[in-house]
Amino acid sequence: MPNYTRTPERELPLNPRLPLLGIPNQRAGDPDIDSRLVNAYAEQGTDQRWHISKRPGLVVYSNPPGAARIGLGLCVAASNIASFWQEGTVGAYYESLYSGVTAVSLGTVATRTQLRHFHTIEVYTAAETTATLATDGQHSYLIDDFAAATTLPVQDSTFNATVTTNGTAVVTHGGTVTFHKYSRITGADIPADTEIASIDSSTQFTITQAATGSSTASRSFTRSGPPFSQYSSWPAQLNRSVYMAGFPQTIQGSDIDDPTAWDWLNIIYAYATTDLVVGLFAQLSTILAFKTASVEAFRDAGLTPTPLARVEGFRLDVGLLDANTIREADGTILWVSNQNSGQRGVWKMNNLRAEEVSNPAIRRILNEYSGDMHAMTFAWDGHTFYLVALEGQPAIVYDLTAGLWYLWTALGDVEWPFVDAVAAFSGTYFQHRTNGKIYNFSATTGTDDGRAIYMDIYPPKFDGGTHLTKYVSRMYIACDQQDGSEMLLRVSDDGQKTWTEFRRFDLSHPRPFLENCGSFTTRHFHFRHYAPTPCRVNEVELAMEVGVL
Repeated sequence: MPNYTRTPERELPLNPRLPLLGIPNQRAGDPDIDSRLVNAYAEQGTDQRWHISKRPGLVVYSNPPGAARIGLGLCVAASNIASFWQEGTVGAYYESLYSGVTAVSLGTVATRTQLRHFHTIEVYTAAETTATLATDGQHSYLIDDFAAATTLPVQDSTFNATVTTNGTAVVTHGGTVTFHKYSRITGADIPADTEIASIDSSTQFTITQAATGSSTASRSFTRSGPPFSQYSSWPAQLNRSVYMAGFPQTIQGSDIDDPTAWDWLNIIYAYATTDLVVGLFAQLSTILAFKTASVEAFRDAGLTPTPLARVEGFRLDVGLLDANTIREADGTILWVSNQNSGQRGVWKMNNLRAEEVSNPAIRRILNEYSGDMHAMTFAWDGHTFYLVALEGQPAIVYDLTAGLWYLWTALGDVEWPFVDAVAAFSGTYFQHRTNGKIYNFSATTGTDDGRAIYMDIYPPKFDGGTHLTKYVSRMYIACDQQDGSEMLLRVSDDGQKTWTEFRRFDLSHPRPFLENCGSFTTRHFHFRHYAPTPCRVNEVELAMEVGVL
């Protein structure tokens, strides 16, 4: 019988592709020799391959007039971007508000041992409108336009004023603009434990107990207002009431639709543990009290004088390291965590369910860092990011969309020199830490205000799956084609002790390549792009032959 046995067809070996996705925690404990993406972000396509893009450039959006400013925070108010900044010398600091149109002085503040940054939320007001409440934990402002900013009273601060009593609960004064509901009043003809019940007009207010006589005399007032805290500066709003934390574990609420009225009795205590409250955040119908080593939860139970009640059974033994690091993105709360063991990390919470998103490499960076940190959230190109800016070193950036970590710098610095970010007018805006300028992302700009953006790709160590010697005759890179753009490459075959000089891929070529790429057993690669053009890397292909030991 005929023999129909056929020799199997020979398969053409495909050139291997270099794994480009370098994330911290793939190489070593030292971040400087770990695999990583710098000034880039990654996206997995429908082909299940990862594509790496250069982050967008930055352009100046506005510059506060006068001398350089110390940035204290951003918010969106009155259809404009508001920035808070501080200027002056020790003992004479000024806090100011800048709208891009006008600068409003918020007054002189006392000498501080550290800068206090503003955190803001949108609130409802008694005028049935919305406004922005801005607070640094010690000074609070209500902003609804840029003609002025209403200063909220500092709780327990005192003043004297000459007022007229007439034996009833009605008191008159030449101007009531400096008086606030719930402020305590003492003096002649005033019964003990008397407060202001309401501000009736520009010259009249009502007190909670009738005066015992009629006279015009100086009385003492103790202001009611947001709690004063050296540690907490994050307000929260739930069911149209504003809540702020005081020292050490108090949570106090305002009247509904009136963030200027603070009842002394509208208070509850986060006392499950002895650690301090650092900030408040609202999620679902719950107020979350983020403390130094734990998180407690409170719900609106409709009670009086405080509507809050503890959510029994809820407690997270992971705290908030710094109030400047807690942010919200599309319903997810993220923060730099602190635990009693001293371990730091990054956690997120969605629908009251918390999980850690940091890996050992990110924990090491945070554990070894001792300076100030500022977090911000923003979106770009379909991705949502949580960024923690660290002074003197690259920011750590968590991509909520891809679940990956990156390192970012900006403006030619070794760090990300911004303290806050806001989304407005379909864009993302950042406030510089030391000059007060506001920058925004630009899809058409490949630089940071004229400075080159260095996108660096450090893939994981590559050995091709074998310790045999490999020879690479050619390397091909699949990348966006841009005239005047090039990708640089250098390699190390001795564990990053030494590196070759950079070689260049011409990205205007239809199929960019390098020839004579040498032999190696194990190799580290470093790709760099700094041309003023966008860049998206799809893959790197190696024309590689395996030899013998």
